[in-house]
Amino acid sequence: MAYRAVDEWSLATSADTAVESTGVTYFGEVERHVIALARRDDRWSLLDASDWRARLVRWVSGRRPVNRLANERLEALRRFAVLSRLRHGKVSEPEVRNFLRAGFTTFQAFILQRDHAPA
Repeated sequence: MAYRAVDEWSLATSADTAVESTGVTYFGEVERHVIALARRDDRWSLLDASDWRARLVRWVSGRRPVNRLANERLEALRRFAVLSRLRHGKVSEPEVRNFLRAGFTTFQAFILQRDHAPA
């Protein structure tokens, strides 16, 4: 019986050579790192640290808020990756528009949503 090693990069890097040869890129190396980091974030990481819900969670559980990424584009990617995972690939239209406004493509949005859609 054969086994294939699957790591945390598998969803972000699963590329088929025919698509790559046409010049379409999925995600760069830094972007794949951000996607991998987002796999550990929960829905509370999406709240602004000054939001009353974030303060309540911090007060009740003692959890520190997740630091935002300094790069706005990468923060948009992290947010979209978390939303895709938590909502099983069904991200709302306003969130998709924010993702596209950050400089990503509809193809990249599709890839992230597809990888987290239920089988």
